[in-house]
Amino acid sequence: NQLTSLPSEIGSLTSLSGLVCESNQLTFLPSEIGRLTSLTELGLSNNRLTSLPSEIRSLGLGLNLGNQLQDTGDGGKCTNIIGWQDDLGDGCGWYEAENECGRAHLYVEADGISANEACCFCGGGTSGVDI
Repeated sequence: NQLTSLPSEIGSLTSLSGLVCESNQLTFLPSEIGRLTSLTELGLSNNRLTSLPSEIRSLGLGLNLGNQLQDTGDGGKCTNIIGWQDDLGDGCGWYEAENECGRAHLYVEADGISANEACCFCGGGTSGVDI
């Protein structure tokens, strides 16, 4: 399989109960995937995903993303919360590039989430199994 992306229109398939996109070339998922409220199975292993949309958490699924996420250094995998930015507009990439995790608690987003919770580099993010 060679899928590189899913269309944002996938969010209109609200009755969809299973979506298996394993062994493709996906690099991101559209945020509209969070609208798939009937989804009980989502297979994403063996893709090129490095982060997930935060909307995916509302689905309450346990995901297995295989070995395609950022290595946490302890043999585990981690994904940043996609689209997360602090109240100054800085995302996880900025915190890593500037090595500013120590000050992350000072700049939280509207939901109260800091880089320490949203970004793998700062000790946050999510594992590929428990989203």
